[in-house]
Amino acid sequence: MSFIIDFFKEKLFKFKKIIFYYMSEIKLGKYKHYKGGTVEVLFTAHHSETLEDFVVYKALYDCRTFGKGSIWIRPKKMFLEQVNYKGKKVPRFEKID
Repeated sequence: MSFIIDFFKEKLFKFKKIIFYYMSEIKLGKYKHYKGGTVEVLFTAHHSETLEDFVVYKALYDCRTFGKGSIWIRPKKMFLEQVNYKGKKVPRFEKID
């Protein structure tokens, strides 16, 4: 019986993650990366073949490889996800303005 409960708990958890993803609109503005850099979200875009949502943002820090102001894209799902950092789950990016 407990395996049935565990099965449905797992399905409910996955369903909540899907709902969060689709209901989460990316707001334009500044975000802080969990490692400390600040970025500015410019807009969202869609992949032409897969239709996956992407976030397009600009580095407001001096990137070693590409310099300050370099433009980046990241899948929306990854932009919104929680990451493990120093033993805690934290948002990859957090809105600061």
